[in-house]
Amino acid sequence: MAKRSDFKNPLEAEEHGIAFIHQELNIWPNLSILENLFMMHPVTNSFGMLDYKEMRRIAEEKCREIEIELPLDAEAGECSVGQQQMTEIVRNLLVDAKVVIMDEPTAALTDRETDKLFEVMRTLKKRGVAMVYISHRMEEVFNNCDVITVMRDGVSVNTKPVAEYSMADIVKDMVGRSITEFYPERRNKPGEVIMEVKNFEQPDLFHDVSFKLRKGEILGVAGLMGSGRTEIMRAIFGVDKCKTGEVFLNGSR
Repeated sequence: MAKRSDFKNPLEAEEHGIAFIHQELNIWPNLSILENLFMMHPVTNSFGMLDYKEMRRIAEEKCREIEIELPLDAEAGECSVGQQQMTEIVRNLLVDAKVVIMDEPTAALTDRETDKLFEVMRTLKKRGVAMVYISHRMEEVFNNCDVITVMRDGVSVNTKPVAEYSMADIVKDMVGRSITEFYPERRNKPGEVIMEVKNFEQPDLFHDVSFKLRKGEILGVAGLMGSGRTEIMRAIFGVDKCKTGEVFLNGSR
């Protein structure tokens, strides 16, 4: 029988089997994957020392359960975002999580890593783990969820089984009205160049980046986490240094 629970902090929620995987991963980049797995709940031997052999055995066992492989000895910061996210999932399984909440888990993943995440989710589902999957990517929601809850302005406005929801219904619930044109035609004629970035480069971060920005134009800079999009913007603004590159504003360097 269900009963109401009020948790005072995340640790208390974890003790009751509730795990949360943030969009911004909680990973210690200078530690190994194995050390990250047991950072919050280390395994010690009879002398009070870290028992790496036992931690490795447990980690390998959990990885086999959900059919994944992790480079346990690799430094976490050198691993892909997908591997770091799998590390978070395994870390939560170590505390026997019964409910896993995922916040935009595919935001920084490649297509291949995304497919692997969904495989793991299906495996967890078969093991009886319940999941809350937070996303604005409707295709992922329809393909992987059983029930959809739509939020608007901090309020739950509707909950239905996936089979009873259409894309149009979801959009209407999300914005509060029907949308007749998802991609309306826009007419805009950008003006002259007001800013130009030429040959920006910083080894291991970004290479030979150049672009022009015109009056009345919106320039989008896209890429996965770790692709260098943030670093190039910080360098252009002058927050970080770069090896080479020039910025021209209204024609002046």
